[in-house]
Amino acid sequence: LLTKRLILSGMVLLARDIMKATEKYSLSVAPFSLELQPGMIHMRMGLALGKVTSGVIGYLQPRYHIFGEALEHSVHLESKSRADCLNICERTLKSLPAFGGEPLVHLLEIPDSFIYC
Repeated sequence: LLTKRLILSGMVLLARDIMKATEKYSLSVAPFSLELQPGMIHMRMGLALGKVTSGVIGYLQPRYHIFGEALEHSVHLESKSRADCLNICERTLKSLPAFGGEPLVHLLEIPDSFIYC
């Protein structure tokens, strides 16, 4: 249970870091581009907790695929997410660890606007 919570916390932090890197890239590349304006690149993510199956499919052109209800749920969450946000299902959000009664997302100074449920 503790390992699952730590992995989940790491996934939220990874999502936060990817969003920050995307924003930084968007701001740094825009001055050198005729088509991009600062802040034009946005992304959204969905995070769901559950079981998945994965594997390589194909012989001539092998591809790595992931299947499962959790993947489908995360895709749905991503499609409903706002720009520059991580949409987390309620079950997954409840699974995030809390320390001293304070949710991890607040302790790590992840803004509420980033987490969208």
